[in-house]
Amino acid sequence: PDKKTKTSTTKTTSIPFSYSVTWVHEDRQWSGRFSDYLSHLQNPAVELADNIRESLLMLLLLTAVVAWIMMRTLHLDFNRYNNPDNEEEMQEEVGWKLVHTDVFRPPDHPNQLAAFVGTGVQITGMAVSGLFFSLIGFVSPGTHGNILMMMIFIYAILAIANGYVCGTLQMTFGVKQWKTPIAA
Repeated sequence: PDKKTKTSTTKTTSIPFSYSVTWVHEDRQWSGRFSDYLSHLQNPAVELADNIRESLLMLLLLTAVVAWIMMRTLHLDFNRYNNPDNEEEMQEEVGWKLVHTDVFRPPDHPNQLAAFVGTGVQITGMAVSGLFFSLIGFVSPGTHGNILMMMIFIYAILAIANGYVCGTLQMTFGVKQWKTPIAA
């Protein structure tokens, strides 16, 4: 009886509290400490294939849901445009009819858009290339210095793609001051 507590009827009740630990020495190497937890993985390639298949299935499902919502919205809008209830509704431009004139309008700040899109291409390409080289075993996740060096090298190489995309977008938008993409 370590502690005594009182209940609402003023009776004294004894509750024992105890804790014990027993250390067992094992002749297991430090590098094999997770072998019990990872023993269920028969073939890591099969596990990876299952994960990829589940991810693609989830992507397909989410894409189908978004497509269904978009098709439903467009179907309702097109039915309303093609079969107006009255003459006022026929003349009024609502929904997608308002957007159709803005599709080919150039952006307000084409230099900045071109620079941001080019940088996005560069960073996305760096991430995809880094993941690809890690997946094929070119670099090991255990050597952080090699991964960082590879990512910096890929970032520098993909500056060419950044410049190409930025220049192509500036030509498309008809930008005259192409040397100053952010400052203009």
